[in-house]
Amino acid sequence: MLYWILLCQTYKAIQRQALPLEIPMMSFKYGGRLRDREIRLVNVIEADQTPLHVQLAVHQLDDVEFEALSYVWGDPSNKLEIMCNGQPFGVTENVHSALLERRRRDLKLLLWVDALCINQSDTDERTHQVRMMRAIYNSAKTVIVWLGQDGPNDSEGTELVERVYRECGGLSFDIESVREGVRVDDFDYIERGFPTPFRHPSTAENPGWKSAFELLKNSWFTRVWVVQELLVAKQSVIWRGRLDLDPNAILFAAMLVDTKRDLWLDFNRYAASSCHAINIARLYFRYRKKGQQPFWDTLCLCRNLQASDLRDKYFALVGISSGLVYELVDYNKTLREVHAQVGCLCLRGLPERGLPCSGLDLLAYGHYRDHTSSTFGAVSWVPGLISADRFAITIAEAYPTAELCKTKRGYAAARYMEDYGFLFDMEQTLAVEQKLAALTSLCRVRRD
Repeated sequence: MLYWILLCQTYKAIQRQALPLEIPMMSFKYGGRLRDREIRLVNVIEADQTPLHVQLAVHQLDDVEFEALSYVWGDPSNKLEIMCNGQPFGVTENVHSALLERRRRDLKLLLWVDALCINQSDTDERTHQVRMMRAIYNSAKTVIVWLGQDGPNDSEGTELVERVYRECGGLSFDIESVREGVRVDDFDYIERGFPTPFRHPSTAENPGWKSAFELLKNSWFTRVWVVQELLVAKQSVIWRGRLDLDPNAILFAAMLVDTKRDLWLDFNRYAASSCHAINIARLYFRYRKKGQQPFWDTLCLCRNLQASDLRDKYFALVGISSGLVYELVDYNKTLREVHAQVGCLCLRGLPERGLPCSGLDLLAYGHYRDHTSSTFGAVSWVPGLISADRFAITIAEAYPTAELCKTKRGYAAARYMEDYGFLFDMEQTLAVEQKLAALTSLCRVRRD
């Protein structure tokens, strides 16, 4: 009885103000398990109540109009209470702020938010819903990318990237081919079609670029699931607090950072970022131009993106990689089992589903073991596929004739470079030798 009185008193206090949950909560009752093609959707109640009130109901995916939220969960240990179907429900601070912003905008459409709409404690339901993830985000009328509350200088950054996109948006379709044409000693982007208004003599000191860099290093760009959520969306919009931003504009800015040397140096120095936004931008523009990409290529670009469940590092790529089967997604399997299964897929491929064999690529990475491999007993014949060195670049990206010898290039304080690889054909790789010979004062080359 005493516990019940204390619980009631605490609940009344929370009603007056949204506070981090510090009391034991009874599990939210979801009701029956979802059936085939069923999803739950959230309706944010308009009334200005504290705590926030929402309603959760089951709908057929093919028979309802809704929007979907793409976001970073945030710290799971710091939760705020909302009322869901009259029951207390704990959500992270980032989800809470997104729901509040949606209520402020008074939007009528239902919303899909995985933290609420999937029973995270039911392994079978998680498997079922994650296999539907591509269909869910592709069916949404709009995918809302939530970057958190806006800062005091965000408007300068959003205005800048939108201006850049407006004035050279014609390059958006070809910008990936422009990037693929860049060589180690070839950074003359102006001759490759970039208009002169964006040659800033000191971008690091430009408040607009500073603000843009802050947007590009937002934690949203570090999450592996956002890649699929963005790529398969029919329509998407970025919310940064009360600001709206076209995803094409911010991703175009990321590609400019990737191709424009002064922006790259300033971004690297200012943001100290592992450039997740650049990799997501590459995938985005490739997907728009060519559709689903080979699993190995997608995996290499997404290896450094994060997931609270390491199995999601693979599961999140199923909907955007060609040839993969949704049966790969199974939360009843251990990380070791999933890791080995992915290794088999890369090694042998699935020709009947259009998944090419990437065996030589896999073997080229055989020497690489990431720091996570030992924690879950990874099989020895599969290289570390879960994480990668910062700024890892492959020679094959710059020199297509070396496609069979993908290597990693390491940097130490930007003073020297060391390459490891295999020489297959002197005539075809002569250009490589000439390039490396010209850099002997900066790097030492060792052939294994």
